[in-house]
Amino acid sequence: MLLRPSDGKEICSLVTIEQARDTIITLSLAPDGMTVFFAESGFARCGRLFAVEVSTGRVSLVVDGGYAPEVSPDGKYLAYNASFSCGDRRHRIFVRDLTTGNERAWLGTWPTGYGDEVTWGLERHHLIVAKAGADSATYFLFDTTKKGSLDGPRWPPIDDRKAPRVSGRALSDPGVSLGGATVNPIRETVFFGVFYSNSMDTEEHPILEFDPRTDTFRVLIKNGGGPIDFDPSGKQLLYRGAGPGLSLFRYSEGRSVRLGRGYWDAAW
Repeated sequence: MLLRPSDGKEICSLVTIEQARDTIITLSLAPDGMTVFFAESGFARCGRLFAVEVSTGRVSLVVDGGYAPEVSPDGKYLAYNASFSCGDRRHRIFVRDLTTGNERAWLGTWPTGYGDEVTWGLERHHLIVAKAGADSATYFLFDTTKKGSLDGPRWPPIDDRKAPRVSGRALSDPGVSLGGATVNPIRETVFFGVFYSNSMDTEEHPILEFDPRTDTFRVLIKNGGGPIDFDPSGKQLLYRGAGPGLSLFRYSEGRSVRLGRGYWDAAW
């Protein structure tokens, strides 16, 4: 559905998929605001990517076999994940040229887990890719101009000697994982959530801002489920709420407003 950001009121429904059979799991809005890309996961767990025209609600199939779509800042490319999709047990990231339909693919080499999120980095040729395992998740920065397997430095880079501590834990400690990532289009800083293993019994799940130019962190939200997306002005952030149930929040100028319950993903 399409919501009005000022008060969260529903404007219209773009598409409806039968809940018992299929589920919409991730969203991405093109920079021009005219097209919404979404991933639909069917009963056979073989995801498909669709595009919806905002003005008409018309739906078209883009990719058969993928999830976690993310449009590049210039609107020309669509990155998506096909790891463990449609029976293929490999870790795979694709970038699709939306004009020609040509694709490039990269393979991951880690033996367990999956990469469940792809986010465009501070430059178009950089992707922030989630490397998730059974009890931890980290991000690494991948350069799409290079050939070969998926690989790259940890993102954000963490020096054990000066790693920031949140709730008494350093980001480099075992059991600390990063969840959800998005880039502020104006400030060019990266926002990500911090999660802890159950054995840590830590209640706070903060959202941090990392500035790559100064290599510094700051806590933006003390308890959030994970950042989702910034508006084009870089002033408002959508994020998931922490705790039981699914809630969607909008953050702006130090204040959070809950837009509703039952929402897992959103895009400006």
